[in-house]
Amino acid sequence: MPEGITPQLQADWDWMIRRIEEMEPEFAPGTTNSYHALVWGWIAGELVRRTDVKGRGVAAFVREEVLEPLAIHDLYFGLPESEFARVATLVGGDAPAEAPELLLKGMPRAVYPSARVYNEPLARTTVNPGAGSIGTARSYARLFAMLACHGELDGVRLLPAELVRSFTTPRDGDDETDRYLGKVNHVSAYGYWLAGTGPTAYPLLGEGAQTLHHPGAGGSIGWAELDTGLAVAICHNRMHSGPPPAPADDPFAPIVTAVRRLAAERKGASS
Repeated sequence: MPEGITPQLQADWDWMIRRIEEMEPEFAPGTTNSYHALVWGWIAGELVRRTDVKGRGVAAFVREEVLEPLAIHDLYFGLPESEFARVATLVGGDAPAEAPELLLKGMPRAVYPSARVYNEPLARTTVNPGAGSIGTARSYARLFAMLACHGELDGVRLLPAELVRSFTTPRDGDDETDRYLGKVNHVSAYGYWLAGTGPTAYPLLGEGAQTLHHPGAGGSIGWAELDTGLAVAICHNRMHSGPPPAPADDPFAPIVTAVRRLAAERKGASS
């Protein structure tokens, strides 16, 4: 993230873009993998703004081109104040006292995804595409359902099926240690995380399955199973600041098991 970042500056889209344009990459392009924890949202969002024929910002583009066609009504980049009363209060999540330097370059303490920062009204209204969407689990699950159904949901096709299937293609150097996360993290060439290893308990999603997913700060997660058609989102409000639990101890383990069992039972009953 740009040096000197604050929640107020983070909310200034033009300031963020100018500062990002002035930055130099931490590593030479094409030489390694290093996760973009926060700043990627502004990079992708500005690409949308500059290429959209209508000149829309990323929030309007996503709402009009993705959310509204899919009948997703409770997912926002920049939450209206009229919805504040519905938002869950976050707990915990400040950066560890001995956090590595590179971790804090990607997520500086001033804007670290935590209750201290994200419970503030400014964070809720900021258009932060990489880590600032606010919505319901049902809305996120519906977004992933479009992927699980290979680009089409309830008769609305957003993406070609062949393109969605290609989303499981691993990125170059997928089996190498990610410099930012400090461990191997399977990510596709299109940016989705793949089932398998990860910095939290994502082995729960299965090894080798045709599964696309992405974690949220604190451990919330959504995933799409291209081979079964199942899409799930789990949202919670307890942010973690230290190492995540081992897969066997992860509180989501029984949820994942129960959801998959229920989905299989319903699929069997309808066939």
